[in-house]
Amino acid sequence: MIHTLFKFQTKERVQSLQKEGLLYLNTRTYFRDLEKDTRLRKEVGIGDKYEQTYKVENIQPGRIEIEYEDGSTEVIESENTHIITYDLETFGNIYCMTGLRVLSHI
Repeated sequence: MIHTLFKFQTKERVQSLQKEGLLYLNTRTYFRDLEKDTRLRKEVGIGDKYEQTYKVENIQPGRIEIEYEDGSTEVIESENTHIITYDLETFGNIYCMTGLRVLSHI
């Protein structure tokens, strides 16, 4: 159970939310593309390569046969494979918050 939600934001944006009801949001693509910015990823820890992911399949070791649109096929020997399917056609914005929960009471 989440006990508290926090929003990390600039003072100006918090005041615009409180006084005018304005929310600052970015698109899912924006957050996914942050992962490509090496400086942000290393220095600030921003970016999520799984943004817009709607399915992740963990494939057991074995052979994977891939069939391409042109009809050609390829066989890959797999030891540890994740197939990630992205939803790149659904657009929307994200309002990020951080939730905290109490695991135990002192």
